Amino acid sequence: GINAEYMGYSINAMQLLHRQAPYTAAILLVLALAFDDTKALYNYPFTTSNVLLIILSGFIAFAVNFSVFLVIGKTSPVTYQVVGHFKTCAVIFFGFTILHQPFDLKNVFGIIVAMAGMIWYTYLKQKQQTEQKAAEARRDEARLHDSSEG
Repeated sequence: GINAEYMGYSINAMQLLHRQAPYTAAILLVLALAFDDTKALYNYPFTTSNVLLIILSGFIAFAVNFSVFLVIGKTSPVTYQVVGHFKTCAVIFFGFTILHQPFDLKNVFGIIVAMAGMIWYTYLKQKQQTEQKAAEARRDEARLHDSSEG
């Protein structure tokens, strides 16, 4: 996975993104040519504002990909998924509150389930970290005890 490659080769997020990007671009190019409406692309009005928006979209996509590698490199793929679900919930909530989109029972239920899962994951992660710290403290105490007897 990304985290194993990131940690195993001692490379930073930018280097990993640089290594991965050409493969992703090639795959997306093949898929775009196979499934997109290429005639509509040729007939698209490439005005200055449209081109600037396309470039802005590219920069935003780069920032998203870069942040993915940073998050996974510092945490884990599971944590990244939890962050992604939180982002989705925030977008839906933003739509309800700021854009005044109508409440859809499916969306509300999805937010509740996702938030419950995030809370449960956080609880388990904190419990695991507490247990690891306690085990490390016991090991340190045992080493200290063994060195004082020697």
